[in-house]
Amino acid sequence: MNLFFSINSRLMADAPAPTPQKKKSKWPFLLGGVAALLVAGWLFVSSGFFLRTFVLPKAGEALGGELQAGEAGWSPLSSVRLAKLRFVPSGQTEPLFTAEEFNVEHNLFAIIGGTIQLSKVSLAKPVIRLAKGADGKANYDAVIAQLNAPGDTSAGPAQVNIANIIVSGADFSMTTTTADGQAETLAVQLPELTINRLANGQPAQVKLTTALQSIAPSGQTIGATGEFSGTTQLGADLAPGQTTA
Repeated sequence: MNLFFSINSRLMADAPAPTPQKKKSKWPFLLGGVAALLVAGWLFVSSGFFLRTFVLPKAGEALGGELQAGEAGWSPLSSVRLAKLRFVPSGQTEPLFTAEEFNVEHNLFAIIGGTIQLSKVSLAKPVIRLAKGADGKANYDAVIAQLNAPGDTSAGPAQVNIANIIVSGADFSMTTTTADGQAETLAVQLPELTINRLANGQPAQVKLTTALQSIAPSGQTIGATGEFSGTTQLGADLAPGQTTA
């Protein structure tokens, strides 16, 4: 019996020890989860839903009203496209501004660096309807109040570098109602407006065709058309200076 236990003990001692199982690393799963979250976040931020739900309301608020778009799409790094734009000032029910389509090609990294750098801006069929009542109140009062609100005066003028601006089919009008209830309308149509190189302290090439129409309370209409092509020198604050045709 003692011999049996001795042999058994020796065999157990000579048997190889079991290899401990290695724990699986959690890092691949963690990194995969982070990558999935980043991709999902990017897809959400670059979606039209994010643009319509978060960006446009903030832009409208900054202008003193509500800005909406029927269609919206963008790449945060390079471009924005908005269609069926509509802006209604605070306290109003009718839109002050509408447009069929708005496209911007931008450089996000330059903008982050402090320069509004856009390679192209195009606006198709913008319509602006300004109205002022006999009581002196206008449908654009909220916009003027918002733009005149105190801001940071310590910052210098915005640095802008826009290579090309195209506005097509623009239709503007201003209707003023007199104390006796009669309305006078001044309308301006811009079939085409092109600006090449809009930048601080640089000359801008401007080309436009326009048609003006004035409708008096009596119904009498006066119209005129014209064209312009020339260069306008811009100041450091983008204020227009000397213009040569």
